[in-house]
Amino acid sequence: MTNKKMRSKRCLRHLIQFALACNLLLITSCIKEDYSECNMLRLHFKYDENVSDTDRLDSDVQRIKVFVFDATDVLYRIIDVNVDALKSGYYNINLPSGTYSFVTWAIYENNVSDNCYQFYEIANSFVDQFGDVRVGITTKFQLVAKLHTIDLPSEDDGEIAPYKSNIGDLFFANVGNTPIVANSSQVIEFSLIKNTNVIKFNITGLDNIETRSNSPFELFILAFNGCYNYDNSVEEKAREIRYSPYFESVVDNKLTMDFKILRIIIDEDLHSLSKKPISIHIIDKLSNKPLCASIDLLNSILQIKDANDNYLYKTQSDIDKEDVFVIDIDIDVNAAVTVSINGFKINDIEEDL
Repeated sequence: MTNKKMRSKRCLRHLIQFALACNLLLITSCIKEDYSECNMLRLHFKYDENVSDTDRLDSDVQRIKVFVFDATDVLYRIIDVNVDALKSGYYNINLPSGTYSFVTWAIYENNVSDNCYQFYEIANSFVDQFGDVRVGITTKFQLVAKLHTIDLPSEDDGEIAPYKSNIGDLFFANVGNTPIVANSSQVIEFSLIKNTNVIKFNITGLDNIETRSNSPFELFILAFNGCYNYDNSVEEKAREIRYSPYFESVVDNKLTMDFKILRIIIDEDLHSLSKKPISIHIIDKLSNKPLCASIDLLNSILQIKDANDNYLYKTQSDIDKEDVFVIDIDIDVNAAVTVSINGFKINDIEEDL
């Protein structure tokens, strides 16, 4: 046999051995996308924490991102789920045996390209130091979901503003340490809550004030609620957001403005900045002065009662379930201002315009 033929046979034998080794590696490695040593899990998502108490996942959520952390709280895997694959609310994954925790955010945007929310690894000490989320490195305590914002001029109220005024809806769920047992079929339940609310303003009595404009008022909302930790608490160094209306009209002497804002939080454990309330500001464009004192949104909502004099919003869940809060502001002939939320009168404020 010639040397050339012998070399050819040796090369062929080495190629076959290399191919077999590669196949063996794929068969025995769960992490490298072969799941022969993994356990099948069913992730069950639902969104029934709403005013109708029915599951609205299919209509209200577009996509879901699940961050899987191992027993040491280090990121093990990121799962992107398109809701088209969730007709039944279930999504199958594979994980090796061990203990895991799961942090989930879901999004609905008017345009998928809006990119209203971003996910980052945050430095332990500085909220403005963001980096890419890294499998095998990022810990659960470094993960944040952040509203996409722009910086405001220093002379403006607020530090930042949403990149788009009509922000998308953000949803959250998490599951704590969960043992994944070998050779078992398990279901992990995710009950989403919504982190966004629509605030609708109706201002009537425009003919009772002096004005040079068809839309005589500037409205904005200030809040520290644009950055969330793994447990849906507000990051302690979150910056002050200035929300502006995404819709505005004047019809029949009534000014209407619609806002979309992030979570209205009761529980102080979830918001270390709770001493700085979400505040509503109404500025008269002619005088550049406030129509009335700023309105504490949360405090006003907590005053709302039903026909039997029972408070309607007593828990965080009560507020999270509500899609829309309607704020009616009426200006009478004496420039007295009456404020009502969802039909309940909050207060009367005298202000000389």
